[in-house]
Amino acid sequence: MKISNLEEKYNQEVGDSVKSHLWDGFKIITMKAAAKNIDEYLDEVPDKNVRAMLENLRQTIKSVAPSAEEVISYTMPAFKYHGMLV
Repeated sequence: MKISNLEEKYNQEVGDSVKSHLWDGFKIITMKAAAKNIDEYLDEVPDKNVRAMLENLRQTIKSVAPSAEEVISYTMPAFKYHGMLV
């Protein structure tokens, strides 16, 4: 499928609800609104298995860098500790 056809299909499918799409093997998650914090971000992840993996990663980062600050950067969860950590 050509990129233009994928973009057209993507634009037709995206609405007000959270959608996930497959594009060349990469899963793209479209949020209905930008999350203000990591809890909001995780609440909007439609796949419960992906959500569980992200929460596990979050807990791992917090356990090894407890002073790191949770932030949203470029609409994605991130952690800052003396600059961007993850």
